[in-house]
Amino acid sequence: RLTRMPCSCSRLMLAAMALFAVEDLFLKWLAVGLPLGQIILVSGALGAPIFVAMAWAQGIDNETIARALSSFENSREQNPGRYNVIDGLPFDVLVDFAHNPAGVRGICSVAAAMPVAGRRLLCSLNVGSRHPGHFETLAPVLAATFDEFVLGCDPVLVGACPEYAGDDPGAAMVARSRALLLDQGVDPDRMVCEMDRPAALRAVLDRARDGDLVVLLADDEEAHRIVEQWRAGPG
Repeated sequence: RLTRMPCSCSRLMLAAMALFAVEDLFLKWLAVGLPLGQIILVSGALGAPIFVAMAWAQGIDNETIARALSSFENSREQNPGRYNVIDGLPFDVLVDFAHNPAGVRGICSVAAAMPVAGRRLLCSLNVGSRHPGHFETLAPVLAATFDEFVLGCDPVLVGACPEYAGDDPGAAMVARSRALLLDQGVDPDRMVCEMDRPAALRAVLDRARDGDLVVLLADDEEAHRIVEQWRAGPG
């Protein structure tokens, strides 16, 4: 049940929202010595004040809020598909279901702030599937952030989008994404188009080397399943 917020609460929420708004700038300023998990922790902590303010505005007591914050972990179990790190590989793997401009920009900020010894690789299976304008908006930041790309799509979402027409809407969407990256100066040899989603995820893992960062913008369950299959090796 929504209630009218007192003036003091409104000011608190405005302050929290302002802090949340500068997250991108802060991550770009962040010292590059932090490992992936700590950078993600800082990113999540920046968003916490707005949620604390909203809980407080609805009358939730401080003890409950503190207990919720202290018990939260950015794990697949508690926060599936949001900045989930997969450990135990020769390279870092970050899984996120980001698909809209705000979410993808956040991922790019984290990827750019990370100390990566090798390359930054992206497998994009979500961006542009819901709306063609999303990839067009994000192409400049994607080109500036990542070194190599494996491009795919969600065939169900693409098929439901009236702006993708023709006999093969998925292929048209992926070809358009590739063309937009080419317009941003991305070398065509740094891009792979793969319509099969599991094959696309395996392709980016196959291309990764020690010290790389691999970002999977994909369904959480599918991404983790393919990574574990890849880890286990043939057979």
